[in-house]
Amino acid sequence: MNHVVDTIVTNPGIASRLAQDTPGFLDYGFKFIEDEDKSDKIFCGVFRSILSNEPSCCKIFINVPSSSLIPTIGPFLRTLVRLTEGIDPRTISVHVSLTWVADKSNEEKTAAHHIHMMVRNSMAAALFLTRWKVILPKDLEVSKVKAEMNANPHVNYPTVQILQAETISQAETISPETACDSMVKNKGQPVVPAEVERYWHEQEEEDIVAVRIPIRTKMCTVRLTPILYRLAQRLRASSNVPVTKPILSPELLIMVCVDKVANLYRIIMLLRDYHKYRQACCRYRLILITRNESIRKHLQQEATNFVSGLDGDQDEVPRVITTGDAVNIARDSSMVAIDLDPNANLLDQASSTFEVARILLWGFEKDG
Repeated sequence: MNHVVDTIVTNPGIASRLAQDTPGFLDYGFKFIEDEDKSDKIFCGVFRSILSNEPSCCKIFINVPSSSLIPTIGPFLRTLVRLTEGIDPRTISVHVSLTWVADKSNEEKTAAHHIHMMVRNSMAAALFLTRWKVILPKDLEVSKVKAEMNANPHVNYPTVQILQAETISQAETISPETACDSMVKNKGQPVVPAEVERYWHEQEEEDIVAVRIPIRTKMCTVRLTPILYRLAQRLRASSNVPVTKPILSPELLIMVCVDKVANLYRIIMLLRDYHKYRQACCRYRLILITRNESIRKHLQQEATNFVSGLDGDQDEVPRVITTGDAVNIARDSSMVAIDLDPNANLLDQASSTFEVARILLWGFEKDG
């Protein structure tokens, strides 16, 4: 019999997101029971998981060497869950190794908070990964961290498996040197886009694929997202079909909707990578889209200041425009919009549509 685990949800933001996302996972036994009377200011609902006995379809090892990189892990886990649509998330095994040295007297409480922030920053998507393991920094005791979580309903996630560093093999906790390390050495400069195959390791004894992802900077999870896309392809059996690279227009306009300054920085850095190292196949021009004029002015100034402070060749500062101006620009152009609409095609099946596109448009983070 499969084991049922209930997670008490106290954060209104997490509760709201679970209420929106859980209907897409009902086939896997997930259920969100919302507090209807709203009388309890702490209790927002119960997230119910039915753990699976099926074998893992893949293993993902994420190495985090600094607590300052914790905010980047949650969005990466959310991307993993969203890209693997159609795959039972309970069969995806994720190991997040916290490999820094714990040196604070209240580090157990801090570790519990780190786990909470990964859940929160994933917009609760990490809770669908019932084989998510967190390997603690060396010398931290699992029992003490669990005691901190059990004593605080705001950070208590019973499906998260917490492990001692000594119980995990070095092969699982230490990632091989990869192109990600060059991001540290060449901070502020474009980095060669990730070669996905370098991060893949076949586990023949289990007949599954393992992916090792070293996190070195706050840009790593953004730059390494193609690994998750290729993993999703494979898990959906798309790897049996020859992978063809889409033929893009030689002059492509990239339009990205953005609300947050931090996302603006990431977008600019990512496009610099591909513009510098993939120029031979396509040139990109970036336009950022905001909701109103006040945000537009602020982000335009932030973009100007950010680009002027980057190392390397002088970059063109991207234009920041409002949604109204974007409609006028895109009105008579062939465009591909990339979003999470339930009626949208999977990217695996849509490569041919890129051949005629003059504009690629990404929607807003929260609502498309």
